[in-house]
Amino acid sequence: MSEHEYSLADLLSRREPPDLDAVTKKFCAHLVHGQSILAREFYANYTKDYLAEHPIFANSNLYFIVQRPKLHFVPEESYLDNDGNLHIRVIAGGSNQFTLEVETWSIVAKWLESSTTSQFDINNLHVGVFANRTDYLEALEIFRQDDSSAVAFGGSFNDGWITKETVTIEIHTPDKRILVLIHPYALCDDLSAPSAEYVNIVYIGQTQSLEGLAGRLSKHEQLQKAALLCPDDKEIYLYFFLFQTRTQCLNMMPPLTAELSQSKCINILEMVLINYFKPEYNTDFINANLVKNSQIQKHLQKNGYTHIVVEVNFEAGILGVQWRFGSMKAKPHNYHFIELQLQP
Repeated sequence: MSEHEYSLADLLSRREPPDLDAVTKKFCAHLVHGQSILAREFYANYTKDYLAEHPIFANSNLYFIVQRPKLHFVPEESYLDNDGNLHIRVIAGGSNQFTLEVETWSIVAKWLESSTTSQFDINNLHVGVFANRTDYLEALEIFRQDDSSAVAFGGSFNDGWITKETVTIEIHTPDKRILVLIHPYALCDDLSAPSAEYVNIVYIGQTQSLEGLAGRLSKHEQLQKAALLCPDDKEIYLYFFLFQTRTQCLNMMPPLTAELSQSKCINILEMVLINYFKPEYNTDFINANLVKNSQIQKHLQKNGYTHIVVEVNFEAGILGVQWRFGSMKAKPHNYHFIELQLQP
């Protein structure tokens, strides 16, 4: 474990034990889900329709602009073994190298799981690797002789299936053939693969509305600045996150109705995250004393809130992937716990 890493148990052990007799009212927020996209890919597809087709983008309330180590595949050191498994060599950040071992069925299952038209039971999935679609259809016919209701899928890897930028797999279903292109980051995230460095947050902002998000980001000064100043061995990514907020009370009656609008909750959450991570391209709230912030005093302290608690959990079990987030000021980890005491 490096000097920048701590276990979840270490982090939890640093908290003060709760006073069970104390009267507390906490503003709490936690991460629900997230999705990343390469900034240059976003620029090429940033229409409202594109965002609407990706629910995680459409439903997000905060976004991070980050630097990630540049990844590329090494075609000459990658191969498909006799069992239909891929062995893919990856270079991260220009120097760190590692090999990904990928089962073909998992790629097909991932595609089915993400397909909006998929109605197949992923747990009862039959997948094979074939030289071409003709071989797949012949095998499917034989397979159905034993079980007429069976649905099986196939994967094929033709010449040139891997380049520095993509892995291409032909996915065969009983009624069609689909070409799927897989990029290095997607593959590494799905497998929680190692990377050369942590994900470096350089800016945090609010997504606000789907209607305005595409236009705002396409002209975003800080996004353009991040891309312009990005080192050669890094790439700029956008991460879209959905956070949920709630009020937690101890030894007191909870409020009967919501005291804060969703927009006020996200304003407060954005302040706290910026103040904690201190991204280099944010300017507001970086060194602020949030306890004395006018919005927090007006909306939280005057309503009896005693604490702010924010959990940012990037563990694999929460998001399906594992990300180590940090910044120039916050040590990288896949779990960050932020707590502010508002009342003495």
